[in-house]
Amino acid sequence: MFVAPLAVMLSVCATGIGVWATAVTLLTGVSVVLRSAPKRRVLRETPGITVLRPCEGAETGLKSALKSSFTAAWAGPREVVICTPNADDPASAVARELLLEHPGVGRLVHDVPEAAAWRNPKARRLCGAWAEVRQPIVVQADADVVIDDEGLEQLIAAIEPGVAAAWAAPVVGAASTWGSRVMRAAMGGSFYALSVMSGLNASLGAPPALSGALLAFRKDALPNGYAAAANDIGDDLALGQELSRHGTIALSGCAVICDRRALELPAVRAMLRRWIRVATAPVPARLLGFPTMLSATPPVLVMAPVALLIGAPAWVLGAVGTAIVARLAGQMIVRRELTGDAIGPAVLLDTVLGEAVVLDAAAGAAWDALRRRDIRWRNRNYTLGTGGNIVAVHDAHPAAERRPLERAP
Repeated sequence: MFVAPLAVMLSVCATGIGVWATAVTLLTGVSVVLRSAPKRRVLRETPGITVLRPCEGAETGLKSALKSSFTAAWAGPREVVICTPNADDPASAVARELLLEHPGVGRLVHDVPEAAAWRNPKARRLCGAWAEVRQPIVVQADADVVIDDEGLEQLIAAIEPGVAAAWAAPVVGAASTWGSRVMRAAMGGSFYALSVMSGLNASLGAPPALSGALLAFRKDALPNGYAAAANDIGDDLALGQELSRHGTIALSGCAVICDRRALELPAVRAMLRRWIRVATAPVPARLLGFPTMLSATPPVLVMAPVALLIGAPAWVLGAVGTAIVARLAGQMIVRRELTGDAIGPAVLLDTVLGEAVVLDAAAGAAWDALRRRDIRWRNRNYTLGTGGNIVAVHDAHPAAERRPLERAP
């Protein structure tokens, strides 16, 4: 009596597994093409550049990172603007040391009154520096980024006619800890890499995704400065949307190391969870895409024994096997091109674990989005409204002691 309905159910399940595995294979192919597209470019001119370095607090390696703004080889005019909250911030002391070592090249600026109501601290820092920009090309780098000669050259070379901005794909430094290995795999070879998301967004007519770890843009492509990111939790996404109004967004042919520390796994899980939450804050429905697009390997591996148990047809098993091979091979190819890592068993293991951690982080980000509206970052809690707008900022004390720092009018 139940044989026919059961057979239909198993057949539908098997077909669904096969179709999904086929889609994963196709999307993986798209990722390889998109991530393999950026090539080394020839620098044809050396325009004047202004390097903006927003920073706050005494981060590990801050001095060496900021120093690279002065020492990275560049034949054209260069000015460096370091922006901190105020003169008493620990980062200001580091900046003053560097300005003494490199006289006449850099300036130190602080938050300005006109940005006092801005609730995104990075945008507030950059607002203070915008009035100091005097060169046609702006290079923006996070406080922990070391700018090297090739990275700077390739970044500027990518700003060709019709290009408003270029950015470097972020990766973490090679380290022996499991956290660093997983993070390097997640950022270096999976759909989580922003260049893939940027390419897919462009094909769908959506605002481009970019990383603000290291980017360069034409000054005239940002006529209103950083006002678009003033109260947006995803300042990089807001900046990318504004820049795309004045030209295309290009990917540099050289990646940038955004973190050189030996990372532990719990810290990596928390970092990815927060990044995914920020990236999906404007459109929470994007969270549904992470298990399919960004971390497909673990679900496909689970589907393989399920397909066997239900007696799926040969084409379904073939589709599942092809999807597994495509994901692992595709990610490792992209990772080798992006980071130079040799392909081997250790990288294969890192790839699977990296996607598993991304899947876990996406689930955590979805849970966070359902139960609360705030995101914690650098000892502050940001309360979000619609579209990822920051409506209030609190210091991260226990709830009983929480006091508002800034609040929406």
